[in-house]
Amino acid sequence: MTWNEDVFMRQDEEGKHDVHVEVCLKHNSNANPADIKAVVEGRLQGKNIWLHDCDLWGTIGRDDSVLNANVQSIRWTDIDSEVLALGSSVLLCFQVRLHVYVYQLNGEGGEDDDEGEEGVASYREWQLPAADFEGQWDALHYESSIKKRLLKYASTALLFSDLGVNNQLISWNRS
Repeated sequence: MTWNEDVFMRQDEEGKHDVHVEVCLKHNSNANPADIKAVVEGRLQGKNIWLHDCDLWGTIGRDDSVLNANVQSIRWTDIDSEVLALGSSVLLCFQVRLHVYVYQLNGEGGEDDDEGEEGVASYREWQLPAADFEGQWDALHYESSIKKRLLKYASTALLFSDLGVNNQLISWNRS
């Protein structure tokens, strides 16, 4: 089986791989995240995604003044490990379904609680996304499905919480 046949077998029914792109705004940026997302999606449309380096500045180009003034980094994350294991260095533009996320890091650091005994904090709380944890997700190496399941669980829990679902009626604390 050739590389191309193997890649096409692992694609979804539309023949595309999900590529998640994270756009981190500079700490002093006041740009509208929706505007930045639209610019990045437009600049990546029709472009191949090179897998040897997760930095996408080279793919997008540094000739956009709005991106240069407001964006700290643009990179792909969480491409399916089966795609990476194939050994190819590129996903062609027609094989890619982009998901772009724009965020700005909180640089304030963690805050200790004042409820601990004898002046010892019992926990530390961070407002996410925190600069202290930038890059940590990519450093976690588990079997590929665990990260996806964890994200799916967290997303579902947040959705249920936002919708006011009674956890006594519907329990979502199970895998």
